[in-house]
Amino acid sequence: LAIMVVGLVVVIAVAGIVAYPAVNVRYIQDYGLKPFEARYGFRTGAVAPILSASQVESTWGVVWVEPNGLFAQLGVRTGDIPFDYHGGVIAMYEALRRASSGEASAFQVYNSNDAHLGHSALRWVNLPPLTK
Repeated sequence: LAIMVVGLVVVIAVAGIVAYPAVNVRYIQDYGLKPFEARYGFRTGAVAPILSASQVESTWGVVWVEPNGLFAQLGVRTGDIPFDYHGGVIAMYEALRRASSGEASAFQVYNSNDAHLGHSALRWVNLPPLTK
């Protein structure tokens, strides 16, 4: 019985470790960024980067930027997709969290219209520290 319980605990632990990154990203997309959307003037959702004339694939990004909002002033555009080798969504969330806590931060984006350019389309969004 003890071996079965230990085996079940190991299986559950491994499943949790495997599923955590996807669950964390989904949580950030659906709930974590919502408080920042109002403060910075943007909305997120499905964006279709144009990789080539025949290859269009939907991904998560910025679907709207308030014309005179803070994100627009920082150079963020509709169609921007956060980028990081370990997860652009997480990098954007962490940068917004740090800036809202009073620490300057930055994250990288590329625009869906420039996706075919690869790494040369990347640009930095520098977030100044915000006061509460």
